Amino acid sequence: MGKNKGGMFSFLIGVAAGAGALFLSKEKNRKKAKVAARKVGARAKTAKTAYDADPVAFKSRAKTEARRVAKRVAKQVVAKKTAGKRVAKK
Repeated sequence: MGKNKGGMFSFLIGVAAGAGALFLSKEKNRKKAKVAARKVGARAKTAKTAYDADPVAFKSRAKTEARRVAKRVAKQVVAKKTAGKRVAKK
């Protein structure tokens, strides 16, 4: 028997493919995925145009937006984590 290389990776690919097939099996989900793909495609085209025009400014804006999104997500995570906890009164 040969060595089984990449067994876990193959397993994860299979799980992802199965989940995708299950999700796309419904007509409603296929429509949602199509709309989302169009939006992403349009946004990618505008991003490429902006990058081609001025790569340095584009990178700066991308970093700024990434920081802003990271801060917002961090606040949401902290809010969810502390929402259920009770603070002891002294």
